[in-house]
Amino acid sequence: MRIFDFLPLGLFASLPLHGGAQTQAAGVPPTTDRVALTAMVEQARAARPDDVTIRFEVQLDDGISVAGSQQWMLSWGHAGARMGAFAPQRDPFPGSEMGWQFNVGSGEAMRWGPTGAKLSRDPQSVQVGELPTDYEFFLGEFVMEGALGLPRQKRDLVALLEDPSAVVLPQTEVVAGQECVVVELDSRDADGAHGYAMRGYYGIFLGYAQVRFEIVRGDGGLLGRWDTSKFWSLGSGSTLFPIDGIYENWDGAGRLNSVLRMTVATAPDGSPAITTGMQLQTAAAMPPGAWIQDIDNGKIYQVASDHTARAQAFLLDNPAVRPSESWMSMMLIGAISLAAACVGLTAFVVGARRGRPTAKAASL
Repeated sequence: MRIFDFLPLGLFASLPLHGGAQTQAAGVPPTTDRVALTAMVEQARAARPDDVTIRFEVQLDDGISVAGSQQWMLSWGHAGARMGAFAPQRDPFPGSEMGWQFNVGSGEAMRWGPTGAKLSRDPQSVQVGELPTDYEFFLGEFVMEGALGLPRQKRDLVALLEDPSAVVLPQTEVVAGQECVVVELDSRDADGAHGYAMRGYYGIFLGYAQVRFEIVRGDGGLLGRWDTSKFWSLGSGSTLFPIDGIYENWDGAGRLNSVLRMTVATAPDGSPAITTGMQLQTAAAMPPGAWIQDIDNGKIYQVASDHTARAQAFLLDNPAVRPSESWMSMMLIGAISLAAACVGLTAFVVGARRGRPTAKAASL
């Protein structure tokens, strides 16, 4: 899973920019009060349709090689949140290579992969919510943490504004043609030798969508910058969604280390692949034969297989055996169906009750 290649992005997520932004002064923000701005941001986010699903691709260039593009899917709403990584030519549901989700209604978290799925009412035991997607960094909103009710990373504008040290600058700035409110959090020492600072630019006419986010070292050197160039709206007055983005990472000597590019996939009609009507994954929707481990009670189940479909597949693979009016053929079909039905029970227990493993031991 390529997200591990991008984990350096997350190292600064809870840290507090400056430098590197090509901007120009614009006007006065609607407010410089953190509480008032928070209310405006939350109102714009709430105006978006519930249960949004976004498919996107990411590509990393580390200066040595360009990693192949990998596709992701991110969904969230009042019902919960889920995300999955999948191969370019594979349908993301239910055949995701890897996926994580949290169901608010049931309080159940699930993680799935090629070998099956694990579920629990303790999200940490199945590593749900531990890895943000690249899209969340460009979105400036950490939706899985929001679904879990966890404190969001400071990269989230609402969480950033909740910090008493955060400052809404008295002037807006124009970034990529968008007038932006600028929020800054500086944790550097007075001499600039230690600490980090960060600054976010949020489009006023984009529902306070993140247009740029920068992180710098104590000496003012740029560490990382997220830029977004296009946005998509699903409702009047709502926060827009980023379509294209680029993240640049620098080392301590000011050399560009790597570049990550993100773009939302394109739907058949040419529009961005941003839809409403999220469908949470269920254990029963996993491919037939997949194993499901319930971490809470230590039991292991297997997803049922369709015995009729197995019989038909056998006949297609064996042309000499065809349905006919002969009793031998009819008996053969019945025997195949009966045997497959015995194998594909809806759910059966193969493991005894055992203690809950740690999050590390719960890996698939």
